[in-house]
Amino acid sequence: MNFKLIHCNINITNIEKSVAFYEEALGLHVAAIKKAEDDSFQLTYLEDDTHQFQLELTWLKEHPQPYDLGAVSYTHLRAH
Repeated sequence: MNFKLIHCNINITNIEKSVAFYEEALGLHVAAIKKAEDDSFQLTYLEDDTHQFQLELTWLKEHPQPYDLGAVSYTHLRAH
């Protein structure tokens, strides 16, 4: 089976801290930002210089508390 991993999504509670972590730890940089018109969420896409894979960070305004690993989550992998 041949497939390509396109992106991985992680829900976060702090955009600035999360972006800084992945920039420093993995050498990623912001490739795109998508904000909801009502400011209810923000998607921040990070990638490396090869542009082969993106890490999608999802910030939800109504979820400021830390995520519980047992809670329902929208974290996902996307491949084709």
